[in-house]
Amino acid sequence: GFLNVNAKRIDDLTNYEYERVSKYLNNDEIEIVSDELIDMFVEEDIIASKNVIVATTYYRNVGQLPKVLNTEIVAETYNSDIILDARCSFANDYIVECNTDYKYLRLTVSRSNGITTFHLYNQWLQMPKYKSFDLLGMRWTGGFTRTSQSGNQYTNGNSGDIMYLSGNGNFKIGTSGVGLSQNLVDSATQIENELIVRGTCTTGGTIYASYQHAQANITLATSKKYNFSTSGMAGVFGFYDGVGSYYDNTPGLEINYTC
Repeated sequence: GFLNVNAKRIDDLTNYEYERVSKYLNNDEIEIVSDELIDMFVEEDIIASKNVIVATTYYRNVGQLPKVLNTEIVAETYNSDIILDARCSFANDYIVECNTDYKYLRLTVSRSNGITTFHLYNQWLQMPKYKSFDLLGMRWTGGFTRTSQSGNQYTNGNSGDIMYLSGNGNFKIGTSGVGLSQNLVDSATQIENELIVRGTCTTGGTIYASYQHAQANITLATSKKYNFSTSGMAGVFGFYDGVGSYYDNTPGLEINYTC
């Protein structure tokens, strides 16, 4: 890991070390990171390939106290793109929402006429640097049987809506998960997008939802290189062939649901 209570402190660094490290870390970060990470920044040949910095991610599960995790992100992201600092709240046991500086995320579980609906909604608060194939996904446990899925991308006051229906090739379907690749509209200055999964429920479980932003221009086929995995990104996306490195590792949302 890159955090260590026995980490080097600023006073322990030579002038040469501090000059190099301070280009990538501020003084507060220098105080908490490990010797391993300090050495990584000092060694210029490693800097080029392993530019890593530590950000803090906040989230919680329904019925639990807030949890704090340390997430590694590349320095280019830290300096110029999305910071993974999520502030979460719970309207009730079936709605959870989180804000970052760039995104507003909401996961809702609802039931009507015997149909259970999982709804993941995202609003971009600031336009991202890259507009490529972002991923909206869900994975569930328990006795939920999917019957349909759909999605939407609303741009510029809903004047350029894109609908994604069940048979659309942008979906990836698993036995206990659904993913949707949405190519963000390049000209958009406002973007809202969503994934809706409907089905029948016999026993309760947990619904995990994730919105992952592509930080490079990639193809639809590349964006679909994942399986649904408990150990995957945000508990949803188990990327392979190195595709996970293109995504921002935004923390996921989860709700324990009943039938």
